[in-house]
Amino acid sequence: MNTMFKSVRALPITDLVKATYYRLNTYFTEHFRMVVRFDRAETFFEVMKRQDHSID
Repeated sequence: MNTMFKSVRALPITDLVKATYYRLNTYFTEHFRMVVRFDRAETFFEVMKRQDHSID
């Protein structure tokens, strides 16, 4: 959080709230996308494992 507030030190309260909102929104959006990619990759590998077992 400290890195988030470094560039907004001398701003009025409303601008501080706006900056916090947009930065947190960006943070959570990026992390949501990473989780979705990870979930898709995990599902892909589970399907591949099932296919490998059916060949044996």
